[in-house]
Amino acid sequence: MTPEARERLSRLAKERHARGEFGGSKFGKLGGRPRKDRAAARVAEAAQADATARRIIEVFNDAIDPSQPMSIRLKAASAWLDVERQEANLALQEADAEAKHHNREELIAILSKKLTQGPTAHILRQAIEAETGITDAVVVESEAEVVEGQAA
Repeated sequence: MTPEARERLSRLAKERHARGEFGGSKFGKLGGRPRKDRAAARVAEAAQADATARRIIEVFNDAIDPSQPMSIRLKAASAWLDVERQEANLALQEADAEAKHHNREELIAILSKKLTQGPTAHILRQAIEAETGITDAVVVESEAEVVEGQAA
């Protein structure tokens, strides 16, 4: 390709971009092309609707009903457990991906919050109290603060 042809293509691409004909950043994440609407994606989205989800759960409940033959009940129970297992795996993957997006300071802040508030903090306080007998304390960061705290 000649430098002139390359320059002409670059200019045309910049013009198309300025007119918004390339689709913008939402398609850039997808490799520059809009994705086709897949049937499986539409089915998955419909399954998340409350009414549809309730009907799916009813199917599982009907399939494990004691009036069903044992082979049907076992297949339904196995399928239900597979759904649960896949959901648990997705939840772990999402949590892992979310953790990777935090920098060190954010992770420390999250960990600090979990250890000082809520049920984890309550369990830790009980363990410390049981082990040391200390039920209340003031945290200080320097010797000067300790002296001031004792004088007060």
